[in-house]
Order: sequence, then C-alpha cells, then structure tokens
Amino acid sequence: MNITTATMLESDLLPISTIQSENLRENLASDQLEDGYLSIAFSENEFKSFNGDLGVVVAREQDKVVAFSCFSSAAFNKQFPIIGQIIANLSSYIIPGTEQQPAEAKTCVYGPACIAADFRGQNILARMFSYGEKLAKNAGFFFCVSFISLENQRSLKAHLKLPFQKVGQVTYNDNQYIVIACKL
Repeated sequence: MNITTATMLESDLLPISTIQSENLRENLASDQLEDGYLSIAFSENEFKSFNGDLGVVVAREQDKVVAFSCFSSAAFNKQFPIIGQIIANLSSYIIPGTEQQPAEAKTCVYGPACIAADFRGQNILARMFSYGEKLAKNAGFFFCVSFISLENQRSLKAHLKLPFQKVGQVTYNDNQYIVIACKL
C-alpha cells in the first residue's frame, strides 16, 4: 500500500464529503459507533475555508482519497460554539512538555479527522498529523488543541498515540467531550 499525504485540492472535496458522510454519528447504526465516528458535519465551503486558513490534509492511496484531517487557527475556529468554549479556556489548560500557557495567537485547532473504514489501523492518522504539524509550525503555531466525544473511545485512543494529552473536558448540547492538546 502506497499512502501519500498532501494539502487538499479542489478535486478532493467530493471524496472528503463522502468519507465524512459515511462516518457521521447520525448516519451509523449503534453497533458501528465503536469503530469511531464524526460528531459534526462540515460543508464543502467550510472545508475550503479550513484549507484557506491553515490546511486540510488528505491521505491518498494512489489517486483515491482515503482520509482527511483539518488544521486551522484558533481565531478561525471561534465561529464554532464548542471550539469557541475551548479557545476561551486556553489559558487554563496545562500542556505537558511546556511551561508556557497556550494563547489564541499561537494555538491551532486539529480536526475533524477521519479515515475510511477499510484504511484504519495503518498509521495514516499519524502520517496526516505529522504533515499538518509541519504546516502549523511553519505558520508560527506552538500548540495544538482538539476535542473528542467521551463516547468515541476508539478515536480518543488513536489520538492519544499522537503527541496529544488529555487537558480538560467541555460540555456541548448535553454531550461530554475530552479536550486534548499538545506542544508542536
């Protein structure tokens, strides 16, 4: 298998939207949820905005998009209520490996991230994160935050294999989310 990572192209929007739809919590049967899911859907225009802000990273097997992850500035993400809560509390998070407190200007947001079911467990998430981490560092970011539903244990376990650590919790629409963060 030859997986490559790159920044999203316009032609990647349809496959990204398809992967997103196939993995949205609301589109899955209850027995499928244990394999991981996305909590929130984004439009093609929102993916374009993510890409214009910092970048949408795609993983391809040959020419087929098999996964994506978004990286964007904290300032860009204040428009989304749940992430707005996280950004408002940045200074309260203790990020292992640093004495500094994260600040909005130096923090990027990671997510959503999704891998097509047939391609999970092949280190694609780590490869996408590594590519996105370079984008973020080159843009001057020192910290990265994200959130995962408390119920989405597969995703949480996968992300804790990356440099992320649990740093807090947030409640949104009566659901609990774990806030994860790392130093870049």
